[in-house]
Amino acid sequence: MKIKKKRVNNIKNILDIIGEKNFYITSIIDEKNIKSIGFTNLIVGEEILPSIQGPISKFNRNGKEVIHEPKVREIVKHTMPYNNIDWHGTPHSGHYVRTFNRWKRDFIEPLNEKILLKESNNNTFTVSTRLILFNEPTEVIKHLINLMLELGKEIDIVDENSNSILPSKRVPWKILPPGEMPWEKYYNSIQEKVKNYDKNEIVSIKDRYEFLQSLNPKSIICGDGGFDGYFIAELDCNLYICDSIFLGNAIYILNDNWQDISKLTKKEIISNNFAKQRIVHIGDWKTKVLNLINSSC
Repeated sequence: MKIKKKRVNNIKNILDIIGEKNFYITSIIDEKNIKSIGFTNLIVGEEILPSIQGPISKFNRNGKEVIHEPKVREIVKHTMPYNNIDWHGTPHSGHYVRTFNRWKRDFIEPLNEKILLKESNNNTFTVSTRLILFNEPTEVIKHLINLMLELGKEIDIVDENSNSILPSKRVPWKILPPGEMPWEKYYNSIQEKVKNYDKNEIVSIKDRYEFLQSLNPKSIICGDGGFDGYFIAELDCNLYICDSIFLGNAIYILNDNWQDISKLTKKEIISNNFAKQRIVHIGDWKTKVLNLINSSC
C-alpha cells in the first residue's frame, strides 16, 4: 500500500486494509537524502536513529513537551546568561534567574524508533522500519507512518514477505438469507437516496421490494457501493429477478451471469438482449413476472 503525502492524521482506513497482518513500512531514498538522514556506511543492514528532518523525527529523538490537561498555571525559573558593559566601559557577564508563569507542561519521552538500510540499488536505497505488529498501539503505528513520510516523502506498507499490502476489492453486493433484510431495515439503508420521493413513490418501492421477498427466494442480494439501490431475488431455478428503487427502471430477469450484466448500462442490456426478460412496472407486471418464473422453473 503506497502512501504519498506529508502526514496522515487518521490511520483507521490504513489499519482496516492491513487487518491482522504484521508489516514493515519502507521508503526509497536517493543518495543525497540517505546521508542527511544519518546513514554513513551505506551498507545493507546498517541501523540508525534518524537525524532530525522535521517535527516527527525531532520528537522521535528528543521527545516533546505538551500542555498539561486540565490546564493549570505553574511558576518556572530559568537561569539566563547576560553580558553587558557599564558606564565606564567595563564588561560584565554572569547569570540571572528569570521567573515567569506559564501553562504547566508534561514531557513525553522520545520513542527512539530506528530505521534499517534494507536494500541498495545503484544510487537509491530502500529503508525500513522494524517489524510492526498489527495490534501495537495506534499512536505508535501512526508515529512510524509519519516518521517514514517525513524521511522519504512516499512509503510502501509491506507484509513480512515484502509484498505490498493492497486494499481488497469491495464486493458490490450483499447476499443475504431470506428474511434477514425486511423492508424496514432495507428502507433505513436507502433513506438518503429516496429523501425527495413522495409518499406514493415510497409505497411503490416498498411494494416492489416485498414482491421480490414473496417469491420465496434462496437469497436477497442488495447492492452496495455503486450498486446501492438495486435488489435482486435469487431463485432456486437459476433465475435472478433484478429491481431497483429508482423510478422509471424496469425489472430484469437474468441468468447466472447477473454480476457481469449488472455492471452494464440500461442501453447495453437492452440493445444486446442480455436480459432473459425485461418487464416494465405497468399494469399487471407482477403476473408477467410470475408467469415467466413458472415457465422457467
